[in-house]
Amino acid sequence: MFLRIRMFLVWLRRIGKCRGFGVHSPSAYRFIRQVISCHTPYPAYSVLEKNQKPNPVERKLGRLLYRLSREVGQASWHVLLRSSCVPYYIRCIEHGCATSDVTAMISDKSEGHRILLIDGGLTRRATIDTFMAGAREGDLLVMRGIHANRSNRDEWLRWAADRRCSVGFDLYYCGILFFDKRFKQTYIVNF
Repeated sequence: MFLRIRMFLVWLRRIGKCRGFGVHSPSAYRFIRQVISCHTPYPAYSVLEKNQKPNPVERKLGRLLYRLSREVGQASWHVLLRSSCVPYYIRCIEHGCATSDVTAMISDKSEGHRILLIDGGLTRRATIDTFMAGAREGDLLVMRGIHANRSNRDEWLRWAADRRCSVGFDLYYCGILFFDKRFKQTYIVNF
């Protein structure tokens, strides 16, 4: 009961940042509406959540990874998380695009898009620096727990302000950074 009240109050506080309100970029607005805030009940959700019962935040992140995998298509995913839900996240990614490769090692030799899924924090700074140094057009960085504590928040702001990143999405529970040639902008979206 208390969790539902708390989630409602969080949603109410973030209501001005939902569904792309105030976003003037057509590509960012389309990404928010079709990937981040998509309310389409995909049949894959029930299949993915059958064996594992994730908590509401883990379920939202898994569904986001499924939609992101569908959006990006064939990509090389590098999953470096410390969580009990890693198998669930990997199933969501693989179910979203069957031709995606999911590994735990970052490789510069992989062709196509590269996506790094990582926990936030100072312990992962060297890994993120290495990934961003070799980032190519179309690569993505997905960082989980960007508001978990002050150091994670500071690190997220540092990565989002980096000149190699173009568009960033602060989703409160995670953050997504794009490496492409668009104008630099960071959007805060109620997720």
